[in-house]
Amino acid sequence: MKKQQLRLAVLCLLLVACSQFPVQAGVIIAINHTKWAINRFSVDEQPGIDSIGPYQGGGGGCCYRAPDKWRPGMTVKVDWETGVAFSDDF
Repeated sequence: MKKQQLRLAVLCLLLVACSQFPVQAGVIIAINHTKWAINRFSVDEQPGIDSIGPYQGGGGGCCYRAPDKWRPGMTVKVDWETGVAFSDDF
């Protein structure tokens, strides 16, 4: 009897381990609409890789996990640091 219970437990663990859950992940890309450079940025503390010049796009941060389904009240935290893009902006 104990062997059957052990086999059943192992089989259940294997089935759970092999199941696939839906994952929504993507790359973080940003567009800068200002005359200032963006030195760094993040979305929900997941960093975007590239700094972005004025009026340019960039990013490349890998593997941002978005929720599977939108729900009312959901929020994201966007953080960034700007800097001077050209010496004549000093």
